Amino acid sequence: MNVVKTFVDTYRPYAEQSEKETGIPALFSLAQAALESGWGKNVKGNNMFGIKARPNAMPDDEQLILTTEYNKRKHLWEKIKAWFRKYKTPKESFTDHALFLLSNPRYKKALEYKQYPQRFAQEVAEAGYATDPNYAQKLITIMKMIKPYFN
Repeated sequence: MNVVKTFVDTYRPYAEQSEKETGIPALFSLAQAALESGWGKNVKGNNMFGIKARPNAMPDDEQLILTTEYNKRKHLWEKIKAWFRKYKTPKESFTDHALFLLSNPRYKKALEYKQYPQRFAQEVAEAGYATDPNYAQKLITIMKMIKPYFN
């Protein structure tokens, strides 16, 4: 079966519910979840979005994971261990993702473009969601892959 269709069929209800409740574009949420989770193949602790743990997180709410981040100073990718949030379900991850974007002041500009998923993605990337210098373009490419299965 088609990986993109399977991913959309599985996680679309959570993205749409999140959009209904918060206004965060479902197409964007699905694309970001696909990118961050490798199309649902790498979902440790149901963390669909690669959201790092809060400084005061309880042990049951966080997990130490080996990840790859881009080091701007050295201009190279590095493997590091970092603490990430942990969820009971993927749905909980989608809900927390929306709340994370809404409550974090650095995404304020992105929130002005909730009706425009591609621009929203550019602003989220510009605000520093990920270290990947090509993050926005990757999100937009995935949105284009998802869109045919979305309507």
